[in-house]
Amino acid sequence: MAVAVAAAALAVLWAGPAKAGAATEIGAIEEGESSPPACDVSNLVQASVAANRPSYTVPSDGVITSWSHRGADASPGSGRLQVWRPAGGTDYTLVGRSNIQAFVAGEINEFATSIPVRTGDVLGLRVSSAGVGCAISDQNGNLTRHDGPAASDATPGETRNMFSTTNLSRLNVSATLDPGAPLQFKGDEGVSINDGDRFTNDPEVELHVVPPANTTQVRLANDGGFAQGVTRAAAESGRYGWTLDSSGPERLPKTAYVRFGGENGFSPLTFTDDIILDETPPKIVSAEAVGSSAGAAAIARKRAVKIKVKAKDKTSGVKRMQIGKSKRKARKSKWKKYRKNSKYKGGGRKAFVRVRDGAKNPSKWKKVRLR
Repeated sequence: MAVAVAAAALAVLWAGPAKAGAATEIGAIEEGESSPPACDVSNLVQASVAANRPSYTVPSDGVITSWSHRGADASPGSGRLQVWRPAGGTDYTLVGRSNIQAFVAGEINEFATSIPVRTGDVLGLRVSSAGVGCAISDQNGNLTRHDGPAASDATPGETRNMFSTTNLSRLNVSATLDPGAPLQFKGDEGVSINDGDRFTNDPEVELHVVPPANTTQVRLANDGGFAQGVTRAAAESGRYGWTLDSSGPERLPKTAYVRFGGENGFSPLTFTDDIILDETPPKIVSAEAVGSSAGAAAIARKRAVKIKVKAKDKTSGVKRMQIGKSKRKARKSKWKKYRKNSKYKGGGRKAFVRVRDGAKNPSKWKKVRLR
């Protein structure tokens, strides 16, 4: 059964690390500058700005819903907004970008977009041709980086080394950050492994997740610290294939951990479910024909022969059994409820029997002589 590791999971809103509120403007454009400084065709990022200048760094998780650029009077051109994530040193990873838009000369151009962002991401700009007014004249200690002239258009997930710099300007771009819709917990959220089964013999399982409203991502892990966790887009079905940590010969409870994320990032609430991963098969201690029914005459007439099967399993218990004249025929038969004493009518002078535990691990075959 799913468990929320926080009582606050009932009827609460998760607004993200920063309190949800009004939209925030990031970056800046110079409305009165008719000829903004031009750039070569490259990928640009605003690495830093002076303390008294507008910030180009995303202050909190959310979604960029629009962006603006001041088109130059002479050569407006076209371009796209980029969002970069610092990757160490002068490396940046592109995490989002808008569609390419044509700029109208001499006007403030505003475009709708939708780019999920995280705290610390930085605005960038890509222009389609040389001469486009990409910057604002501002010799005030600002630092713009790019990956060299004629660099190809970066794609999301790609990391570029922004080795080239200019400290005389700021990018001619601004963006609107919307804090996004908060996660809405109602109390029925959670996760179950294999639809609530108690045992499994296979580490490959299926998680059934019930998310709060406005969930866009789920984070799955085999440890509560999410050190080796993976993030996946929220599935409409709520079902995700998952691999438990294998037990090998051990029989231990295995736990799956889930957190939910939305436009404001991930909630700290953790939901769990556990299942016993039993990869050890049961063992047949003994199997023999017993009683007066076990004899040549009974066998010839295919009368019922009583077979006594003693089996053991330490974890999920012995649950089912198969009996047949041969292993091939027994495999085709249905698994019936395990009983220590069973009647067999298959005929012949021998039979084969095996058992299965609650995790569906089959034992080895045991041959029974029908005397």
